[in-house]
Amino acid sequence: MNDIIPYSEVKWQTRDGLICHASLFRPDGEDANKGQRPGSAKNIVCIPGLTRNGADFFDIATLLASEGFTTHALTLRGRGSSDRDTNYRNYHPAQYCDDVLKALDFFELETAIFIGTSLGGITTMLLAEQSGHRIEKAIINDVGPRLAPGGLERIGMMLAGSTGKTAGLSNEPTDKAFSQALATTKEYNQQAFPNEDEEFWQCFVKRTYTEVADGQWIPNYDPNIVQSIAELGPGPDLWPGFRALKSIPTLLIHGALSDLLTRDIVDEMTSVHPQLQTVTVNNVGHAPMLTEPQAWKAITKFIT
Repeated sequence: MNDIIPYSEVKWQTRDGLICHASLFRPDGEDANKGQRPGSAKNIVCIPGLTRNGADFFDIATLLASEGFTTHALTLRGRGSSDRDTNYRNYHPAQYCDDVLKALDFFELETAIFIGTSLGGITTMLLAEQSGHRIEKAIINDVGPRLAPGGLERIGMMLAGSTGKTAGLSNEPTDKAFSQALATTKEYNQQAFPNEDEEFWQCFVKRTYTEVADGQWIPNYDPNIVQSIAELGPGPDLWPGFRALKSIPTLLIHGALSDLLTRDIVDEMTSVHPQLQTVTVNNVGHAPMLTEPQAWKAITKFIT
């Protein structure tokens, strides 16, 4: 992982009153603690995956700052430090789309470059359909308008496993609880990152789990998200949103080992959207961290 430059933590409010967080990275950390800077040029908005939060983008945001970009790494409702929703049915891509629009208004961004990982990419597609004029360019990280069954099955098992294996650890020492979280994380994600070292995995856990007062490490998201998926399904029809991206410069990042965005889905996407730019990141599954040399080279070429 890279050394993270200074950033500021900013609170913004959804239309229904929840307080959500964003981590704001400016070029070389300038004015990092002075709040937002309206109208700043070269803005990027990052939207994380299903159970993830803005910390997933800290490394790429640091690299983007070196290129002169201001990055807004959003944490959606129910994740990280953002408020949990008492109505689990609001954990749905249509709601996230509205929340992101409110974040754009809060940061006074008429347009921005979007980077969406997994669920974040789904949200970006929906935004393209509803408010495409707000998207200057789009980077979709390892997700498409069709989701491969193998990936959906693994994610379902991971959600159930993460919840079950972290239950009942409140009486265990902190180091044992962390080790359990680390083991669970590797169990469901090591196939996607077969070449990473122990430092990578410890950072992975610290960004996706949180330590509570009794020394227990628990997933850093509302478990009701699982209930929402069980009842409402993974989301709406995404093909209209993907087709809306045909009028927006779009880069697709594909993990070569991905079980959610398979090669046949990538081929289907390029047949529908011939101008779609694509890059495949070798030896990585769902989803690339975006700092991999292949991904970073494609991103910098695309946005500059």
